[in-house]
Amino acid sequence: MSLDGQTAGEHPAALKSDPAPAEYRVGLQRARFILLAEASVLAVGLAVGVLSSRAADWQPGYLVGLLLVLAIGSEALTIELRRVRMSGSFLALVLAMALLGPAPAAAIGAASV
Repeated sequence: MSLDGQTAGEHPAALKSDPAPAEYRVGLQRARFILLAEASVLAVGLAVGVLSSRAADWQPGYLVGLLLVLAIGSEALTIELRRVRMSGSFLALVLAMALLGPAPAAAIGAASV
């Protein structure tokens, strides 16, 4: 027997490939289920956000833009300290939650990640 697992007279093309192990197939099914569950939760969250939002939540427009720029800019300036990532975007998100409401804050948070 040689180092690559073939006997001396055996040709590599004569080997049959093994089907995927059962653990691999179960893992794929689980990953698909989790992906479907995550997509469903995202769709429900988006629907609730759209239905609960009012036009007044997005006013004044300059405040939404300013908080969005603050969140994105501070996310770009993150620091890592002992395997913990820290950024200043939390401040922008808290301000958006307090001043604008849940739907604009969720949109700013999703855009800044």
